[in-house]
Amino acid sequence: MDQQPPAAIDAAILGDACSTFRDQLVLLANSQGAQGHQQIMNAIQGIQQQMGEMQQQLGGMQQQMEIRFNKLENGSINREISVMNATLWKQNMHSNLHPLVNVHTGQDIPDFPHTAGDLLQLNEPTTDAILTALSLNVPQNTALVMKKEWIRRRWMAVY
Repeated sequence: MDQQPPAAIDAAILGDACSTFRDQLVLLANSQGAQGHQQIMNAIQGIQQQMGEMQQQLGGMQQQMEIRFNKLENGSINREISVMNATLWKQNMHSNLHPLVNVHTGQDIPDFPHTAGDLLQLNEPTTDAILTALSLNVPQNTALVMKKEWIRRRWMAVY
């Protein structure tokens, strides 16, 4: 699945358009009387403030889109890994399996088990850290054995 990240918002082009609009309003203001000039200048300042706020919002939206895209892309990588692991495990239950990646960073998850047996030996803090890296929202009071089952299902293509 070759998805492309969202296109960057070109703040420079947006800024140039705002400057051009402002310049045109200034020309209009200069052609009006003193009172009309002040009203138009006040309107320009209001528009500039709103445009600045819009630019900040657009930047935040772009950042959120990039985060979501990376999370989707890394989730796709994990699905591919889990299919490979399921095949390996069916061939030999003692095989070393591939670790899943952190859906936020794309990096291998630290302390991820190498075998199904290693998964059974994980302590609760490590298990919780893996669940967090996989962005799995497991209820707080879930038993450790069930948390490990959530990991196993993602790790060995049992969706």
